[in-house]
Amino acid sequence: MLVAASASDRKDLIGIVDWRAEELARLGVDVRLNTYADADGVLAEKPDAVIVATGGIPDMEWLEGAEHCDSVWDILTGVMPAKADVLIYDETGRQAAISCALHLARLGHAVSLAMADDTLAIETPYPDRVSFRKLASELGIRVVGDLRLIKAARHGNGIAARFRHELTGAETEMTAAQLIVERGTAPVEDTYQELRARSANKGVTDIALMTGVATKGVQGLQAPGSFVLHRIGDAVASRDIYSSIYEAYRLCSQL
Repeated sequence: MLVAASASDRKDLIGIVDWRAEELARLGVDVRLNTYADADGVLAEKPDAVIVATGGIPDMEWLEGAEHCDSVWDILTGVMPAKADVLIYDETGRQAAISCALHLARLGHAVSLAMADDTLAIETPYPDRVSFRKLASELGIRVVGDLRLIKAARHGNGIAARFRHELTGAETEMTAAQLIVERGTAPVEDTYQELRARSANKGVTDIALMTGVATKGVQGLQAPGSFVLHRIGDAVASRDIYSSIYEAYRLCSQL
């Protein structure tokens, strides 16, 4: 959320974090920051239920030549400076790539955006989608659709991005000083995997529990000293903040 709120158009997102921080303080929840919760640390708390919400990290390892690319996270956090001429590749159709593109365009960078979909920000609500398209046009962002990134390689002082057309299969190449890739996140699941075999439910969340069909608390009826294990949000698979919040609500309201 802190990364997303770094984009010019999404600064208001920080309210989602601020409100929850205030509510946790008001409710007296024990919050421990700068603490890595490995399996031993979790078990030392003798919990009845463990919910892993460790999120994910940018999904880059699938791409040949990923070492030549940067992620949207790298750019928005300032870990990597943006170059004058950037090419952004989007395979999610969500807000991240276009928000990054708009942010850089407003700072004076020349921005091109290639995407696997045929419509910009196709996974966002219709009003947002139209707004993104309008802003991209106003800021001179070049948008190219139906292209799937298959390879990245050094090209002089820049990067050559190899694409395959989604409909024809024809391969084309685009070059830029910098290639920024957005393909969602890969789960950070080390602690979850370490705890699975030791949990009462083997880390499996009953769908009936999530939908409220099961008796409330049914998965809490484990043997004394044992615990149930669940995971939510990007710790399961890449998704947006609204999905993660709703998933947490559905689960926690039944425990």
